[in-house]
Amino acid sequence: MTPEEFCAAVRRQLAAECADDGWVRGASALCEMYAGVDAPRFEAILVSMASARTGSAVAEGSRWLLVRWQALVGETARAHPR
Repeated sequence: MTPEEFCAAVRRQLAAECADDGWVRGASALCEMYAGVDAPRFEAILVSMASARTGSAVAEGSRWLLVRWQALVGETARAHPR
């Protein structure tokens, strides 16, 4: 799955959440900004943003996205071993 496809799926999940929550705004913003990059770059961006020691909306959103992205990547790797 590409970051673009992942973000499209995540947007549906985010739509069910409170749009005023910081982590929802942060996750949405990250998908808006970075959905078009390649998968390794997308993960690197999320890791970098998630490691921020702040409680910013972007940091919280990146943590939420990163867990789901890494789970998806792990599932894909198990389904298609080399």
